[in-house]
Amino acid sequence: MERSEYNKIPALNWSRAKLLLRSPLHFACGYEPEDTEALQVGRLTHAMVLEGKGIEGVFAIKPKGMSFATRDGKAWRDAQSLPILPADDRARILGMAEALAADKAAEKMIRSCPLREHIVTATMHGVKCKAMLDAVGNDRDGLPGFLEVKTSTDAREDFWQRRCCSEPFHYDGGCEWYSSLLSLSLDLNGARPWGVWLVVESKPPHAVACWAPDETMIASGVEKVRDVLTSWKACQASGEWPSYHRGIRLISAPQWRMNQLANL
Repeated sequence: MERSEYNKIPALNWSRAKLLLRSPLHFACGYEPEDTEALQVGRLTHAMVLEGKGIEGVFAIKPKGMSFATRDGKAWRDAQSLPILPADDRARILGMAEALAADKAAEKMIRSCPLREHIVTATMHGVKCKAMLDAVGNDRDGLPGFLEVKTSTDAREDFWQRRCCSEPFHYDGGCEWYSSLLSLSLDLNGARPWGVWLVVESKPPHAVACWAPDETMIASGVEKVRDVLTSWKACQASGEWPSYHRGIRLISAPQWRMNQLANL
């Protein structure tokens, strides 16, 4: 199924649902984070690693040293029908794809997940939900699971911990969403499929790290999914999609400032 067809499935997906964690108003207005160059690079790396696609035919590569301020540069830019990618990004994408292929753990995980862009749909807590999983397969014991390929400026533990739990990523919630939908779609009777993030750094030497959520990360994701579905059902019932809160509330100093004051 093409992504355009997947988008037409009348169900809630995580990329939209997680906006409710900011506010129902952001969800209702269809707020989306800016589509940055980093996100474009990440999508193309994903396409190369999991789908075997090449850069050519997906992006137009801007010649190195070309300036769009010049006549020739403007003419070249206006003649392109594909999104434009700087020449430096081409080398970066190839480097990340090669790094993932060279990493034994990542390469093994990719080989164990033959189903690519696998679509799952199910009803969670009375809400029709959907997901398009990067790749799905089974481990050596036959337990099904999924993996996600992620690009990042840093793949180390402390950085990835923060990214998983912070806005706009909420990868912890996404992992729980995908795991729950996969379990329901396969009728696993509550058994939890495994999930793994294959993280490759976007700058040389393109270090790779494979991370799986532990019990605390899973608990964080469970709470976020529960909050999202509860908020969605409440807003659907009331017809109201509020922002942060109503009326005036007191706000306290952050903990770092309180620590400073305590040491004065």
